[in-house]
Amino acid sequence: MIDMPGSQTAIEEQDYYSILPTESQLKPGMEANPKDQNGVRPAEQPAQQGEAVLPINQPQGEAVNPAQGEEIIPARGEDGQHQYEQIDDPFYGFDSNPNAVQTRRSERLRLRRGYQANVLKVADEAPSTKVYGKQDLTYKQALSSSDAHLWDAAIKDEYSSLIKNETWELTPLPPDRTAIKCKWVFDIKPGYEGVDERYKARLVALGCSQLPGLDFDQTFAPVVKLSTFRLCLAIAAAENLEILQIDVKTAFLYGRLKEVIYMRQPEGFVVPGREKEVCRLIKSLYGLKQAPRVWNTELNDAIMEYGLIRSEEDQCVYYRLQGEDWIAVLFFVDDGVICGTSKGIVENFADHLKKKFEIRILPAGRFLGMTINRDRIKGELSISQPDFVDAILKKFKMEGCNPVKTPAEPGLQLSLDMSPQQEKEKEDMKTIPYKEAVGALLYLSTTTRPDISYAVGQVAKFTQNPGIQHWKAVKRILRYTAGTRSYGILYSQERGAVVTGYTDAETWMRESLHPDAYTSVAADQSHGLAVNKNAIHSQRRSQSS
Repeated sequence: MIDMPGSQTAIEEQDYYSILPTESQLKPGMEANPKDQNGVRPAEQPAQQGEAVLPINQPQGEAVNPAQGEEIIPARGEDGQHQYEQIDDPFYGFDSNPNAVQTRRSERLRLRRGYQANVLKVADEAPSTKVYGKQDLTYKQALSSSDAHLWDAAIKDEYSSLIKNETWELTPLPPDRTAIKCKWVFDIKPGYEGVDERYKARLVALGCSQLPGLDFDQTFAPVVKLSTFRLCLAIAAAENLEILQIDVKTAFLYGRLKEVIYMRQPEGFVVPGREKEVCRLIKSLYGLKQAPRVWNTELNDAIMEYGLIRSEEDQCVYYRLQGEDWIAVLFFVDDGVICGTSKGIVENFADHLKKKFEIRILPAGRFLGMTINRDRIKGELSISQPDFVDAILKKFKMEGCNPVKTPAEPGLQLSLDMSPQQEKEKEDMKTIPYKEAVGALLYLSTTTRPDISYAVGQVAKFTQNPGIQHWKAVKRILRYTAGTRSYGILYSQERGAVVTGYTDAETWMRESLHPDAYTSVAADQSHGLAVNKNAIHSQRRSQSS
């Protein structure tokens, strides 16, 4: 793991920020207080009048907003020294009563005295205050917000693309049919080196009202596996390959529909004098159940026309070998990555796609929410998700927490005995977004953060009936990610494209006490080694088993 500076099925276009609960889904009282991080709270003795409130983890004399750091209020004991009380309440900052009145907090700036704390150093890049990804806004809210001019430009750009592609035609609605609804969805794409931040609006049909057999039939569409994507980056780093990124603009609009579907006119663009008419969809639209499949068919035909071969193992991977030159193309819905041995090969394929679709060619800097950093001089390529870490910390009200050095508390063994036994405890835990937090951490751990895999795997065992200690363990993982937001996976040219396997020594020692079990493990290990030397042997053995 490194600290980087600066840093299967798709039914509809995937947005990984959507696995987080929106603000409207968080119930009152569910918010976690940033101070609830095993910090300190005031002792029962009141502070003297005029005495400063002191936040920890800040340089001496620096003004600190209390919402950004923990705070302590010193109280005088009999010996005149400061006394503090340790917080040990997992519900500190939570309120199981949704109607509870929140206490008012002072907004004045508070000065730090000379207290120091042993805190994990945070990455050089400061977290952004803006939350990227899908925005919880309606059409009217977007046009009345402080960024109304940006949203207005994004909406008009999307609508012009719909009209340019002749996505629909206005027609009266037949008496035996029902028009499905549509809505505007808003998104903020973060910028990276060479690419500016982008406000994006998209018209989405509410496909949940479609009827099977009438409005759609087949819906499956493949997407590239994340493991395949990481493998491709590892090979690109080892072989110093050229990489380009492709973004197909309004990709779903290129697919032609076989079914007859009617949709209401989009909000803000109802044609005067034709208010009672509806849109008969000619092209596919985001949100339709068959939209990903229709688009994938169009994309596959265009790529195969260029002469690339579709992989049988991952159907969103295409490749071609010509002597020492080769090219590989990966697609996740409308986002693609091209890797090749020379710049000309990569650019020629991009020019071919330009003739078929309207695309944006970008440097490989961000793909599916993953930040890609490459140093070709050092022969290094790395991936991380600092923006996603910021998003989950903000969603679960942990953006002001104190970082810790490890994702799990040393020596702590989580068990079912820690689950609630009393009905009151179970009711209290219902106010805690345990499953949502674990789900977000699972995605993070399986994408770019294997360092938290073990800790997340432990807390994921208790999603059915989590207890206080389980929730504390989840919060500790969040605190660890707060201090390691820019950590990720590093691929190096120095290491080369050599596949290396590891096994757990503890498991080997334990199973060695049982000869039968050990024999089975040894056979599996020898079979795994044979895969690298003889693929036919591996295939034959797999079929026989």
